[in-house]
Amino acid sequence: MKILQIIPGKIWGGAEQYIVDLGRELEARGHEVTYLAYDREAVTAQLERRAIPYQTLPFRWSLDRTSINELAAMLRATHYDVIHVHSTRFVPIAQLAVARAGCDTRVVMTRHEAHRTGVNILLRPLFRRLHRIIFVSDLVKRRYRGANGWISDDMCRVIHNSIPPYPYKDVESLRALYDIPSSAPLLMFAGRVKKSKGCSVILKALSRIAHKPFHIVFVGALKSEKYHRQLMEIAAAGGIEKRVHFYGFTPDARQFMRQADIAIAPSVTLDSCPLTNIEYLQLGKCEVSTNNGGQAEYLQDGRTALLVGPGDDMALADAIGRVIDDRDLRERLAKAGREHFEQHMSYSQFVDKVLEAYSNT
Repeated sequence: MKILQIIPGKIWGGAEQYIVDLGRELEARGHEVTYLAYDREAVTAQLERRAIPYQTLPFRWSLDRTSINELAAMLRATHYDVIHVHSTRFVPIAQLAVARAGCDTRVVMTRHEAHRTGVNILLRPLFRRLHRIIFVSDLVKRRYRGANGWISDDMCRVIHNSIPPYPYKDVESLRALYDIPSSAPLLMFAGRVKKSKGCSVILKALSRIAHKPFHIVFVGALKSEKYHRQLMEIAAAGGIEKRVHFYGFTPDARQFMRQADIAIAPSVTLDSCPLTNIEYLQLGKCEVSTNNGGQAEYLQDGRTALLVGPGDDMALADAIGRVIDDRDLRERLAKAGREHFEQHMSYSQFVDKVLEAYSNT
């Protein structure tokens, strides 16, 4: 099968890595994958660093004539079985290019976002011709179809995200770097350090259990120095500032995640299917998270994780305190999470489902 993946971002992020990971596995299974991207250095430099061949189009807007014509020329020159788009704004370009080329290429869209977005009535015929819509969670499907009730259920598939296995890479020890004693569990937040991810809620919760042994490391880029100061003010008010550490951005975040004893991911926004939670499942880590997004579909409270309401620092403090105090509980949660990933969410199963969505049957 020949597959054209359209990379949606103007910067490099989780969605872009998701597409590249998928493409690599498809190629490993014998399929041919071509990548189309914006001509932006933030994206093209990352593709070149990974030695991934690509082509660019301007993608100025959803009905950009230049992009439609150039994509149609590509389709006339090479027969692609599938165009996989990862944003609604690329659907009109892909569908009009297919029509202009006069080919039978199937267009598949993955809906990654949880917010409600209604499709313009003039563009609906193009969306009705989609071969499949992949939703990364039932939450995303409910919200998108709630705003677009005319979408046929036959074209819809729910496929939770997954993470491919990554080889081990030696990185520095966070315990050694921050002089964390072996008796103190290493708590970790991995991701962009910003308010919507619940970072201030974490520190308010930890301030409530300051008498317990722990250190926490935030691995990820800080939104701003101002927010960093706000977080440290919360930590200082709670008397825990010497046990709060900010490592910053690193391309090896997944390797550092291996060092966590307890993973904390208390997003206060409606996340669609957060990859960080899935990464911790794959790594077999004890998770404390929130129950407000797509993660609640694959994290079972009390079995594979502890879940609390978003923004509830008291409940978060109680949950973190439980797994700090009870090593058996955190090991049991971690083991069950790893087993759930292997049985239901492995990357091999994920790609099988994507290929089924691509198929013409």
